[in-house]
Amino acid sequence: MKILVTGAYHKDHEKTKNLIKGLKLLGVKIIELPYRSLKVDLAKKIALLSRNVDAVFLPGFTHSNVKQIKK
Repeated sequence: MKILVTGAYHKDHEKTKNLIKGLKLLGVKIIELPYRSLKVDLAKKIALLSRNVDAVFLPGFTHSNVKQIKK
C-alpha cells in the first residue's frame, strides 16, 4: 500500500510523526510532500503522484487544504 501525505502541515508535529512512523512499521510506503503554499507546478506534481497511490492523507490542521488537493 502507498499513501501520499501532503498539505500545509508541520513534519515535526508529534501526532503526524507518530502516525507516519506507525504506518511505515506496518509496511506502508509513505510519500511525503508538505508545502507552504500550493503553486501550479506543485499541484501538477500532487495530481501525478496521486494517480499512483492508494490514498491521499492530509494530516491534522490541514482541513483548509482539502479543496485544493481535491482538484
